[in-house]
Amino acid sequence: PISRTAQLCLTLVCPSLVCLSLAAASPAAAQPFVGPQEPAATPGAADEFTPHGIHLLGPKPTPEVSLEINSKTGAYKMGDLLRMRVRVERPSYVYVFYHQADRQAVLLFPNVDRRVNRLGSKTTITVPAASDTVQCMIGPPYGREAVQVIASPVRIAEFEKAFASAGDRVVCMPTKLVDQVCQKHAETSGLVADHVKVTTSAGGK
Repeated sequence: PISRTAQLCLTLVCPSLVCLSLAAASPAAAQPFVGPQEPAATPGAADEFTPHGIHLLGPKPTPEVSLEINSKTGAYKMGDLLRMRVRVERPSYVYVFYHQADRQAVLLFPNVDRRVNRLGSKTTITVPAASDTVQCMIGPPYGREAVQVIASPVRIAEFEKAFASAGDRVVCMPTKLVDQVCQKHAETSGLVADHVKVTTSAGGK
């Protein structure tokens, strides 16, 4: 369920990210858009983030795209703000996902403030930007999660359709589906990706 507080803190249906609005949001913007659905994988007993395929979180980094987060250890606790720096070396259509412990993926870029996701060569962006309406604050569910950047020389139709259908809402879809799309386009269009694993917790001792 969606909750709104006096601080305009929006809790989405699927993510472990609480989206903190820096400016008044319309009722439509507060609603999550759940994109195309496939059965989500069930987290393992150890609550480890296990990739479903070779392209989602592949072990081989590529020099064509890179991703950095605002934590040296990759550990975040409840209330921490997550921010990342994305760089592409060639002109690309860029998509940034947050993969949660519950195997749901939240599309962080493009977003309601920055709908144009084609970046030029040697371009660096921050997600979310300080001026973005929606900021990312860590909340439950907690566990081993990941941030992923996907760069493609052509538009990825599945992601573009979900984003266009969402309007001013946030796109959320199963990690398994994101992986399937990545595998398909890596084989046909030269898609590349990078990722950083993160660990989230409620904090405390």
